[in-house]
Amino acid sequence: METQIRDKIENLLLTGNKPEEEFLQPGDGPLDDYIRKINVLDAMSKELKTLAREAGTLLGRRVSFQTMDGQAHYVVTNVLKSKVVVQWVNYDEAYIDDRLGRCGTLDMNYIKPQIEWEDKLERARL
Repeated sequence: METQIRDKIENLLLTGNKPEEEFLQPGDGPLDDYIRKINVLDAMSKELKTLAREAGTLLGRRVSFQTMDGQAHYVVTNVLKSKVVVQWVNYDEAYIDDRLGRCGTLDMNYIKPQIEWEDKLERARL
C-alpha cells in the first residue's frame, strides 16, 4: 500500500503545480478553473487520507498552517523514526509557511497530535 500512497502523493504534487488555466473548460466563468483545481486537489487529498488511515501511517496525510490571511498546505512525503518530511502543495492561494519553505521536516511529537486532532474533529462533525 505504501507504493500506492507514494504514487498518489506524486500525482497530488504534480496536479498542484499545474496552472489553473489547465482546468479551464468551454463556457467557464471567472474563477471556475480555480474552483475546479481546488475540487480536484480536495478529492485527491481525501483519497490519500483514507489510504493512510487504512495503512496506519502518516505518509500521505495533509497538514496546513495559518499564514497571513490563508493557509499553507503540505503533504507528508516520508516518515522517519522521530520526524516526518513534508512537501508544499500548491493549493488555494499558494501560501508557503516561512518555517518550512517548499520542503521541511517536522517533529513527530508536533505533527502526530495535530493529525489526531483533525481526525477527531472530522469524526465529531459526522
